[in-house]
Amino acid sequence: MKIILGLLGILLMFSCTDQIGAKPEPSDLIEKEKFVQIIKELSLVESHVQLKYGHVSRFQETMIMSGKAIFKKYKVTPNQFEMSMDYYASHQAQMKEIYAEVLELLNQESGKLGVSAGAVLQDTSRPVMLQVR
Repeated sequence: MKIILGLLGILLMFSCTDQIGAKPEPSDLIEKEKFVQIIKELSLVESHVQLKYGHVSRFQETMIMSGKAIFKKYKVTPNQFEMSMDYYASHQAQMKEIYAEVLELLNQESGKLGVSAGAVLQDTSRPVMLQVR
C-alpha cells in the first residue's frame, strides 16, 4: 500500500512543475516500455527486501545487487538508467504515464495472485531510488 502512496506522491510532486528545467533526451534513453518494466521489477524487489530486512541499512547492498541484475536482464547500464530517470523526471507528462503503467502492472500481478495490492506491496514508503556505482 505504501508503494501506491509513494507513486502517487511522486505524481503529485511532478504535477507541481511545468517541465521547468526539462532535460534534453539522452542519446541512449531507455525506451518507455522497457523503463516501465525496469521500474516495476525494481519496485517489487524493493518491497520484498524491505519486508525481509525492515531497515534501509540492512538491505542497501541487496538492492544494489538486485538492481545490477535487473539492469543486466534488460541490457542497460546504471548510468543509462540514471540518465533516463533524470530525463523522464524532468518531463512530468511522460513520468506520470510511466508510473501509471507501473501501478497498473503491479495491480494486475497482485490480482493474478488473488490478493490485494496492499497485501503484496505493503511497506514501501518511497519510490525506487538506486545508487548503483
